[in-house]
Amino acid sequence: MYRSFKICLCLVVAFVTSDLLAQKRVLTHDDVAGWNKIKTEDLSSDGKWAEYIFGPDEGDNTLVIKNLRTKTDFIIPRGSKPKFTFDAKHLIALVEPQLDSVRALKRLKKKKDELPKDSLAIFTLADGSLEKIAEVKSFKLPEKNGEWLAYLSAAKPDKKDSTSKKVKKISDDNGYTLHVLKLADGSHQTYPFVTSYEFSENGSRLAFQSTGDDKGFSPGIYTVSKNDLVMKPVFRSKGKYDGLRLANDGSRLAFLFDSDTLKKPFQTYGLFEWTPGQDSGRVIVQADDAFLMKDWQMAPQDLKFSDDNKRLFFGTQPKPLVGDTTLLDEEKAKVDVWHYKDDYLQPRQKVLSDEQLKRGYLAVYHFDSNKPVQLGNLQLQEVKITKEGVGNFALGGYESAEYRVVSQWEGSPINQDIYIININTGAAKLAKRKARVMENISPAGKFGYWYDVADSAWHSLEMASGTIRKLTDNSKVFFSDEENDSPNFPSPYGIAGWLENDSHILVYDRFDIWKIDPLNPATKERITRNGRETSITYRYVKTDPEETSIKANAEIVLKGFQNEKKQHGFFALKLKGSAPPSQLIMEDAQLQFEKKALNADTWLVTRETYREFPNLQLTNSKFSNVEQISDVNPQQQNFLWGTEELFNWVSLDGIPLEGMLFKPDNFDPKKKYPMMVYFYEQNADNFHNHITPEFGRSIINFTFYTSRGYVVFVPDIVYKIGYPGESAINCVMPGVTSLISQGFIDKDRIGVQGHSWGGYQIAYMVTKTQLFKAAEAGAPVPNMTSAYGGIRWQTGLSRMFQYEHTQSRIGGSLWEYPLRFLENSPLFWLDKVNTPLLIMHNDADGHVPWYQGIELFSALKRLGKPTWMISYNDQPHWPLRYPNRKDWTIRMQQYFDYYLMDAPAPLWMTEGVPAVEKGINYGLELSEDNK
Repeated sequence: MYRSFKICLCLVVAFVTSDLLAQKRVLTHDDVAGWNKIKTEDLSSDGKWAEYIFGPDEGDNTLVIKNLRTKTDFIIPRGSKPKFTFDAKHLIALVEPQLDSVRALKRLKKKKDELPKDSLAIFTLADGSLEKIAEVKSFKLPEKNGEWLAYLSAAKPDKKDSTSKKVKKISDDNGYTLHVLKLADGSHQTYPFVTSYEFSENGSRLAFQSTGDDKGFSPGIYTVSKNDLVMKPVFRSKGKYDGLRLANDGSRLAFLFDSDTLKKPFQTYGLFEWTPGQDSGRVIVQADDAFLMKDWQMAPQDLKFSDDNKRLFFGTQPKPLVGDTTLLDEEKAKVDVWHYKDDYLQPRQKVLSDEQLKRGYLAVYHFDSNKPVQLGNLQLQEVKITKEGVGNFALGGYESAEYRVVSQWEGSPINQDIYIININTGAAKLAKRKARVMENISPAGKFGYWYDVADSAWHSLEMASGTIRKLTDNSKVFFSDEENDSPNFPSPYGIAGWLENDSHILVYDRFDIWKIDPLNPATKERITRNGRETSITYRYVKTDPEETSIKANAEIVLKGFQNEKKQHGFFALKLKGSAPPSQLIMEDAQLQFEKKALNADTWLVTRETYREFPNLQLTNSKFSNVEQISDVNPQQQNFLWGTEELFNWVSLDGIPLEGMLFKPDNFDPKKKYPMMVYFYEQNADNFHNHITPEFGRSIINFTFYTSRGYVVFVPDIVYKIGYPGESAINCVMPGVTSLISQGFIDKDRIGVQGHSWGGYQIAYMVTKTQLFKAAEAGAPVPNMTSAYGGIRWQTGLSRMFQYEHTQSRIGGSLWEYPLRFLENSPLFWLDKVNTPLLIMHNDADGHVPWYQGIELFSALKRLGKPTWMISYNDQPHWPLRYPNRKDWTIRMQQYFDYYLMDAPAPLWMTEGVPAVEKGINYGLELSEDNK
């Protein structure tokens, strides 16, 4: 009786489920355009309120302010840049104009200053009242005070003085009207033509710089006190100002000033300082100060006070070279000179030139001794200090020309000579020569530390003595990538941070966290205790963004990932205890920490699966209750989606592999489905990631394809050094054939798609197999011999390192392994191709030279093979502009639907789009004769 009832109930459920699926519909491009994402989220300091912004990729956003006690939502359409006040009494945000309205005016050729401006929204949390102020350019709040705010108004002042011949106008150069508002009682002050303004961290003081109104309000620097909104002049004079900075407690102010108002190639600033007891700011470093190196000047960059206000950090730089100003542009030769002794190639020099011209070399002013000290220079370009600016030492690295030259084929990190710099005297002492490291400094400044790729180990540098100690040796456990399959030194797993007072550093291995004494590394302790045994990877969750070190007796929260089951969770660990981490929550879903309230045990996390959008979840540090507080895509229930599962097989080399398999809703194992294959290195650990319908930059959207009846397979690949193309074949092909053997894949309707590294492998694959009905290769490299000597134009770097040591995995130079370069280059085997190939390669690609796509297309065209190339103008490695991403998504779908679903072909495939019709006809219409 019970069994019969159970069978009947199952049949009812099955029929209901089938009926519900039958009512759902397939995703379209219009649906994708309206899909929402959560773009920002935050909690009030008391944990009683949350805010988040959601909206589509292109379109108007919505700001939601949620009362977490009453669950009441307050909506501000088009709200942006929201921020709770420190006292959790208000939320301040900008309100953007409607996108359609702005575009309509742009079509009427309206100028920028004629377009609608943002408004300011002041939302009072206690009563839900909302005040809006029109035409606001920006606003600021004190970081740790909620009593007042300041904003710049872009509203044009009334023209009351009609007799004036020339009225000063608000602009980016002249400044805007600054409004200072007390939130409790509405007290309000305005100041004219302000170009920059900032609060002290504690909110006791506001400082601003004004260009003056030519009617009695002089240009200069001013401060306003929180208590009475009384304005006091700090420094009044015409000239150029920069670097305005208040100390955290408002007790000091610093700025740069150049009294010369004439136009010139560069400013010659002096450094000024002011305290509330002074009548006027005083210069502490003159523009021509003897402290400055010969032909050096103050750098126009941010200033920084140490937390104890005893130091002011600033920058200096060489004066830029000035050319012959008497020559007209038409009289100048425009030429690049490449020299074999240059440290960097010309393209790299050009990329770095703007940075080098703006670079400031760190210096410090000591208020106790009234003395400036230079810390950095042309050799020690990067100087690292503690976040608080305290301690006696800084850390510097010197990249010599010799080191830079070899980096062109060795890659990063570049060798450096590491120096300990005395902050009080500026003296630099060599600590280690020729170290391939990215050095850093501990929170209290007692140690330098780094991971050295040469010995795959972590090291500490005792700053006071200069002693270097090796913290890890990989003798019993590896602290670097155990699965490294590139011809390079393995990468580190990273660190969790430092314990207070620099007593210990917490270092990751593949699974666990180790506590290591930087003075006595032999005493290292595995504080998570069971990560490797349980195959759980533990990682520290930093809930306080201002945290610099971890309390030694703290109970910390860890993120846990179970590597076999792909489960995610959170664990608690008492640093002073001896027990392993205690599980708080573990689910067959991706869980992610987002925010913690500053003064309450209130957390925002997200939970997601392939089917479940990562909506915001409200919880606490114990995960005792988890409650969803957002639902930004309720329409998802109306669409066919899909399911995900892990799939396992064995490579042709006998290596066990795993991948992700996505099946459509209504999946019937007795049917034959078209299948799309996508791959890029390894993706199986991304199992449970939600795939939001969107117009992607380069790859198929799995959800869009499963909704429309495709199976999608995402296999992992492991590589054999020197044979990347063959490795892809050995891993991907047996995975595909294993799926075919399951009986539900139509072997005559399989497509393959990938971009960049994946695009290269697809170009290689179609020279070796005819299994795929159609293929797409984005930004591919068909010719490793020409690509080896090419440039990564975005960075200006030579591409040699990529083949010798990193992703391309050849393992040596073109002269060492010429056959490897040839064998792995699809170009030399394109006569074997019988698979239609779609190529996407943009003409401003800064990663893979555009000519690689042209080489592939031209050769296939010469051979009479069916091939197309899509190239988005002025776009980098991927199409980033929204219209381009949408266009690419449509074209890819049309292409694969034609070959795999017998859909009509679009005109761009059957007839092409002539250059004379560019921008007029896009060829997206479907061909009537389906050629």
